[in-house]
Amino acid sequence: MKDSFDKYIYIEIGVDKISSSNKFFFKNRDKQWTFELFEPNIHTKSRIEKGIRKLRKRGVNVNFHEVGAYSSNTTMKLYPGNGKKGQSQESSTFYKGRVSFKVKYDSGFKIRCIDFDEWVKKNLNKEHYIYMKMNAEGAEYEILPKMIEGGSIDYINSVHIYFHYYKFDEKNGKRFKKKHDFLKEFFLKREFDIKRLKGMDGL
Repeated sequence: MKDSFDKYIYIEIGVDKISSSNKFFFKNRDKQWTFELFEPNIHTKSRIEKGIRKLRKRGVNVNFHEVGAYSSNTTMKLYPGNGKKGQSQESSTFYKGRVSFKVKYDSGFKIRCIDFDEWVKKNLNKEHYIYMKMNAEGAEYEILPKMIEGGSIDYINSVHIYFHYYKFDEKNGKRFKKKHDFLKEFFLKREFDIKRLKGMDGL
């Protein structure tokens, strides 16, 4: 990793367990990082805040954003994963048809979302080294095309992204197919430090 960057930023979209943030910290302690964590599920807030306190005690600058990262400033209904309040609710999503994990589709609640492309351009710059981890349970197909269109993808140095096209039933997964193929082509051509693209065949 180059040493010429003036700041090191770790972005995580879809925090839930906060274990990924801890793992990243322990693997990259040679740099002073600022963590930007995005998680709108109020049921996991206490769990996340507990993990954040531990990170801050270790000297990490952590900003917790209790909003959903998305392609616009809007309100969405979030369907929580099948876990108890205060515990992990893995696979919470905006979309119907999730099949690989149980989702409480009868317990959805409205959350505020922000235009993540706008947020990046307003709060970060290309002199920063930015590592982006995204586990957005389908919302990656809204966030990433907007980042490409708006230009904020050019701020990102390293990517670790989970793609969920295959995690939904056939009827509901169809909505993602065109964008999934577009993003696959984009990441095949683009020079990124790709840490992981889970769910993207051939990459």
